[in-house]
Amino acid sequence: MEKNVIDIYVKRVKKYLPFFCQDRKKFLNGLKQEIQDYVTLQSDCDLISLYATFGAPQNMAAQFLDTLDPAEVSKFQRKRKIILIGLIFLLLLIIFSLVIYLHKQIQINPSKVEVTIKESQPYHLTDEEIEEMIRQEENKNE
Repeated sequence: MEKNVIDIYVKRVKKYLPFFCQDRKKFLNGLKQEIQDYVTLQSDCDLISLYATFGAPQNMAAQFLDTLDPAEVSKFQRKRKIILIGLIFLLLLIIFSLVIYLHKQIQINPSKVEVTIKESQPYHLTDEEIEEMIRQEENKNE
């Protein structure tokens, strides 16, 4: 139970750390160890007591972010923006290529469907055919 509470708190702190760096992992491991030490000293520990002792996860994350070099944060944000723009460009390129490919396939293999409707005259039974059918029915009934 205590390990679960520790993991929940650390995950919530991690959620507020927007990027990955070497210091982030060290910070989270240190935080987890600090919380484990605290939990071993406490007989009954829950998430509320962790919040009371260590603060809200967003505040803990903000304290860590304040220790980082602003140039490093700015560098990460630029990299993230470039990667995002690159992924959007790649996605648009794939969609555009797919549209061109499908357009060419339609031009090469147009689906032409020819429908021919033949009108036929209704079939009329002759008197002899009707009489023959009646006789067959009478024979079946006998």
